[in-house]
Amino acid sequence: MRRVLQSTVLGLLAACAGASDTGHADECLAPSQGVWGAVLWLEGNHMPSDGGTGGTSEPMSTTVAAFPVIASSGATEDRSDPEAYGRYDLGDAEAVATVTADEGGCYALELAAGSYTIVADDSGAWFCNSFSPDGLCVVAVSDGDAVLFDIAVDYRAAY
Repeated sequence: MRRVLQSTVLGLLAACAGASDTGHADECLAPSQGVWGAVLWLEGNHMPSDGGTGGTSEPMSTTVAAFPVIASSGATEDRSDPEAYGRYDLGDAEAVATVTADEGGCYALELAAGSYTIVADDSGAWFCNSFSPDGLCVVAVSDGDAVLFDIAVDYRAAY
């Protein structure tokens, strides 16, 4: 039986970013084994309040890629947009899998068991807003598991 796991770190980030309120990932199909979720563009005020947020959350149709785990030291920050953060040039790193998220932002990557850096293309730079001692946007896939990993491109959002 296939189990669907949620990355704790990204789950917390998505909850903070409001992505969990969109329901987009609920509409996406998981692979038999690998990583899946929704890519969302967040902008504006996403601070929780009694009146809701004034921010927007839109699905992004963009390339999502899985790389062997990339250490923070193995990536160069892309500063082509000085207002943006979490955008990287991954140099000569080669993706082990890529897919284009659909118009609803849904993506699914079939991957072998192992750990990967999962990123989304943002105007020519790779976006990642999750860091750990293990590397950038690291997701671990176990045999028979599909891991939910929503990507919230949120450098234009306020919390």
